[in-house]
Amino acid sequence: MFKKSLIGLSIFLLIIVAGVSTVVIKPSLLRGPITLGAQRFAGLDIELDTLESHRAPLRLELSGLRISNPDWPEPTLLTLDRLSLKLIASPFKPGAFWSLESDGLSVNLAGNRDGEFNWITEQLRGDALPPPTEQPEAGVATLPGDFNFQQLVLRNTHIHLHSADDQRHHIALAEIRGERTEVGNGEFTLELAYRQQRFTLSGGIVLFDPTAGILDYQLAIKHPDAQLNSQGRLTLSPDLQGSALQLDVALQSLEQLASLADVTAPPLPPSTLSAQLNITDDYELRALTLSIGDNRLSGSATLSSDLRRIAATLNSPALDIDALSAALTSDSPPADSTAKDREAETELDWQWLHERQLSARFDIAKLSASGWTLHKVRGELTADRQLNLSLQLAEAQQQATQRHLTDIDAQLQLQPLAKRTRGSDATLSLALRQQQLTLNAEGKVNLNGIAGSQLKISSQAPRSADIWSLALLPWREAGAMRLEAELSSSDQHIQLSANATLGQQQADLDLRYRPGSDTANAKLDGNIALRHLSTDFMSTATPTATPAPTKAKKAAKVFSKEAIATDALRQIDGELIVELLDIDTGYTVISKAKLKPRLRNGVLNLDDSRIYADGGEAHISAQLDASQVVPSLRGQLKIDGSDYGKLGLIKAAGISHGQGKIRIDLNAQGNSPAALAASMAGQIDMKITGLEAKGNALNLIGSDVLTETIDKLNPFSEKRETTQIECLAVHFKGARGKFVSKDGIALETESSKIIGTGHVDLGKEELQFGVSPIARKGVGVNVGAAASLIRLGGTFARPRVEADPGGMFTSGLSTGAAIYTGGLSLVAQGLMKRALYAGSACDGELDEIPAAEELPEELLQPRPLLNPDGSPQLPAQSGGATQQTAAPTSAN
Repeated sequence: MFKKSLIGLSIFLLIIVAGVSTVVIKPSLLRGPITLGAQRFAGLDIELDTLESHRAPLRLELSGLRISNPDWPEPTLLTLDRLSLKLIASPFKPGAFWSLESDGLSVNLAGNRDGEFNWITEQLRGDALPPPTEQPEAGVATLPGDFNFQQLVLRNTHIHLHSADDQRHHIALAEIRGERTEVGNGEFTLELAYRQQRFTLSGGIVLFDPTAGILDYQLAIKHPDAQLNSQGRLTLSPDLQGSALQLDVALQSLEQLASLADVTAPPLPPSTLSAQLNITDDYELRALTLSIGDNRLSGSATLSSDLRRIAATLNSPALDIDALSAALTSDSPPADSTAKDREAETELDWQWLHERQLSARFDIAKLSASGWTLHKVRGELTADRQLNLSLQLAEAQQQATQRHLTDIDAQLQLQPLAKRTRGSDATLSLALRQQQLTLNAEGKVNLNGIAGSQLKISSQAPRSADIWSLALLPWREAGAMRLEAELSSSDQHIQLSANATLGQQQADLDLRYRPGSDTANAKLDGNIALRHLSTDFMSTATPTATPAPTKAKKAAKVFSKEAIATDALRQIDGELIVELLDIDTGYTVISKAKLKPRLRNGVLNLDDSRIYADGGEAHISAQLDASQVVPSLRGQLKIDGSDYGKLGLIKAAGISHGQGKIRIDLNAQGNSPAALAASMAGQIDMKITGLEAKGNALNLIGSDVLTETIDKLNPFSEKRETTQIECLAVHFKGARGKFVSKDGIALETESSKIIGTGHVDLGKEELQFGVSPIARKGVGVNVGAAASLIRLGGTFARPRVEADPGGMFTSGLSTGAAIYTGGLSLVAQGLMKRALYAGSACDGELDEIPAAEELPEELLQPRPLLNPDGSPQLPAQSGGATQQTAAPTSAN
């Protein structure tokens, strides 16, 4: 037995000696076996230009190595210009015993659409794979006590990648160098070029405790736009437990790096990241600091080894969310999606919430977002089968409006209804407080759709002035505010029921909305009830300063030519019932009203509706037909007043009392306000008696022109505290935008009549009226009275008052001259017939315009005054008036 063993050992040693001798003395003898073996067993062609050996030191050198796969379209797999393998010590002794240098290594890696790889030949694909063996349980890796090489240098290494979709890439490695510096210590460098970009990797390794698989390392990666540095201790166990790492990253720009992946990078400002990672039973991130531009975030985090538990604490002196969003978002347009895709509700997956436990505390000194600046933002977010958010703000300010809020607190809880949801997704509990203002919401919500929400909402404010301040409204305190609402939705409808109170004011809503479809319009139905409302609190709490006068601008048109958007009227149907009870509009008090607006197929109707108010009642009916290419509008308004002062005149113009009727009937068609005005037709009639005005004139809002007109027309009356208006009558008839009053305007006081005639052209936005006062008592009809004819003309934007320079009423001459040379014009005669009517302009039916049947002869054929030589004496032309009078006659 011993003899056989000795013989076997001798044969084995002989084979080793023969092999080593062949390699050392005549290595070229191995070229044939290498070529034949590669062809037979791997199907690869291997060619060598030279294979030589040298002594002192012992080394093996080869050149011109080529490996090819003859079955691949591009057969070359590898080329190597030169390689030198040195044996510097005995391999049976501890320490480094070899070194290697190469130059001109080129490797081609390619694949095709069939999933084949260019290095796998037919022979290699045909070899049966050995049955899988059970892997032993991984443990701590055992490292060698020292590196067995002294130096590795690979120069001019190239890797060529050819993908199945014919994409080609080239990685150039100018030099790869690894060197053993001392026992257990090594350094390495790598210079890499890819797509005209250069990277340099350098570092070192210290085999700290090889038997325990522990090493210390240093790593540095440098790029013109980014740098990465890392160092620490690695324990090479499967979970790396016991490792401690330090990571520092600096980034100047993302543009060049992103081009390596053929993507467009956002304009990220200079950024840095620093963190310490300790791997124990958990992953512990300490001294975590992230800076993006001027934004800085720091803190710590702990993650369980299975990433199921995450706890973090984050702090920041300042965060600008708008700047971060711009820095982290690419300028590329969002992916297009169809309307159907946008409307489709997707299923929500809440499985992660059952598999993760998250706890995050944050403290941000200053947070800017969407035009708001928030101070002392503190809160906590937790996730464990449900989401909980607690948030506190010391103050919030909106830059654009200077809106300022303080002492804000919010509590949010979101509990998913299942691990996967569609429709009703979760139950919501929200409590929001801003000082004494509160808002609460509870119920089921659909987070990415409409159907399935059922919410109860409540809000309270002890002082409504706090709400006005929040909304930047200069309104006065109106009492406590309370809101209770319920919102529910399904596939067929959305329903809102709400009750709101503001002091004694109340509002109730019950609305139902049905979304539209391809075959049916959307629909809105419901009831609105308003009770004891007053707009008094909307008046400014404190008087505002009078604005500084500004330079007059060019007058603009009153009626816009911009098309009226009527598409919405054709897309929704609806029917509402609006009930009003004790509503103070600021001008009048509506004691009771019930309105029933109805919209169907683009036609909005308000049928005969009655409004009862203090001082009278009104009947309204209207229709807006937007179903046609050109919309049409018609409306009727009837007012029967027992006290027009209470109906609004006392607050609008300081006019009280008054009884009478107003009838307005109008119709128009057009696509814009200007077109509607230019096509308007209809009739306006008004007769009101027993009015009492403050002072001499009417104080209507914006009535500078009217006041000037009254002042010019009223030479008879002295200054008074009040003026009794016995009759106010107005009559207009219109067609194609032009409304004409033929002697149909009259204002009568105890001492005078003011009579007017003329027209309003809505299409041209022009007006032209002639008015004249006539004394009723104590003054006869005279030339001076007739000479007071006044014209009110100009445009809507710039009306003006002037005497009658164009002869509108006197056929080119002043009134006095007309009397002396042939009498009044037909227009002036109509005015005089109205003025000399013995009764009242409010006599007769509403649309009747009473007038005297004939004018006195002295107005039609006046006797001229004579000069001493017997010739007629003419009045002066300037000013259109004369102070000479004919013989007085009675006005009655």
